[in-house]
Amino acid sequence: MTTWNMARMTATLATDLHCGYLPLGFVSRTLPFVPSHIPLYALVPATISCLKLKNSDDTYRDLEHFLLENVRFSPFFVLGDQDDSVLFPWKSEYRDRLEQEYLGSRYGVALDYETRGALENRLFEIEVILAKKRSAPSSMTRLRGYIFWKAAYNGQYSLDSDGRLIGKPLADLIQESQWGGERNKGLGTISNVECIPKDNLKENKVFGVVVPSLDKESPALDWPGEKGVPFYLYYKTPGDTDKNGLEIQGKLMPLSGRRYDTKRGPGLKAAEPLTVWDMGWKTKKDISLGLGVRCCEILEK
Repeated sequence: MTTWNMARMTATLATDLHCGYLPLGFVSRTLPFVPSHIPLYALVPATISCLKLKNSDDTYRDLEHFLLENVRFSPFFVLGDQDDSVLFPWKSEYRDRLEQEYLGSRYGVALDYETRGALENRLFEIEVILAKKRSAPSSMTRLRGYIFWKAAYNGQYSLDSDGRLIGKPLADLIQESQWGGERNKGLGTISNVECIPKDNLKENKVFGVVVPSLDKESPALDWPGEKGVPFYLYYKTPGDTDKNGLEIQGKLMPLSGRRYDTKRGPGLKAAEPLTVWDMGWKTKKDISLGLGVRCCEILEK
């Protein structure tokens, strides 16, 4: 039987963070949160570097496969600095706070590498989650999410029930990760990771919803109807939705991501695109959700 361990995780940013979203003209917009696949994929190069593993295509492939089977993350959302509220961007009152206090931009120009000068009319803007709250520069931005893992060993890599990957705590490896895009510009570095195991939490909840069981194939949550869901939902066909009478309310979007490319390196290959329901979707009925790497699925009860 699969038994997942769970911990609540709070990551404090050291630098601004950019998670690419649909561009608008010369503006490279950002998501105001970190999707669940980003911490997991970022864990691969961080582990190889920290543990001084062989830097080869085989190592990237094998370690990524091991982590995809045995580790899950939730998305990470900006945490309000005064009331510790999780700022879900689909809620208007939180969206306003995010835009006013936690979103900013960086400017740059495209370069001509032959002349090593700026290309004419190629000014661009990169939107970011700010590492420091705009109205309180001494207040570092924190992101709140959850990590799930199960003990596993395959003869090459090991992960124990205390969350040590080849003897190194996952929290330490995550702290050495870089999240999001534009990593070559120093974005997405983390200064601190606080990891509180489920047994040390006052309530056994994920974003306010009780976790009923962690002994299924994937971590599962019983999510109440009419409550916005903070996970992407995999879209199958209208028939699959209609036959269950779920009446999903939300909007559809494509979901991709950056992967390791054997010819060019980390983050330089596009992941296979999926069609998903965007964050904040909801149903009228209570549902059970299975948490995958990039999105969740509705489980049959």
